[in-house]
Amino acid sequence: MAVSVAPRAPPGVWWRRRRTCGLSLDTARYSLAPNVRAFGVRMKIGHSPRYAEGGSNDYLTLFVEEGKMLRPVLSDHAMRSWTMVDSSGCFDQMENSQLPCVIENQTNALALSTTSTNGWRDLDLITTTTLDWENGPGKRGVARKLRYERKKYQ
Repeated sequence: MAVSVAPRAPPGVWWRRRRTCGLSLDTARYSLAPNVRAFGVRMKIGHSPRYAEGGSNDYLTLFVEEGKMLRPVLSDHAMRSWTMVDSSGCFDQMENSQLPCVIENQTNALALSTTSTNGWRDLDLITTTTLDWENGPGKRGVARKLRYERKKYQ
């Protein structure tokens, strides 16, 4: 499900550097603790402080029910990002036509871990990094654990 969102930038962020594309619900089965199930809200908001240096998108926040309120337990985690590793040949300048244009793309995925911290299941954050350049892409994956501490995942 997607809904449109009126653009609203946080203080200090320039409008031309943000694109608003909408919100969607992430209804994956985030069973985090006994009788605790979270749902996610994904913000499709592209952010690039300096376009030529990189940017991030697809921010995920996980919420749990606490009484009559919703409490975020994972806040604004960018699930996609990119960085320009070598921009020498990226901008169609004749003097740089033989230089590489290397862009690193990162995609994150969450999985429920078999381990737990403070009675809550840990989350495995799996990051897949792809280097895109003229000699073909290179790919690697890294996983790390997010643990529940002080009422949120860190």
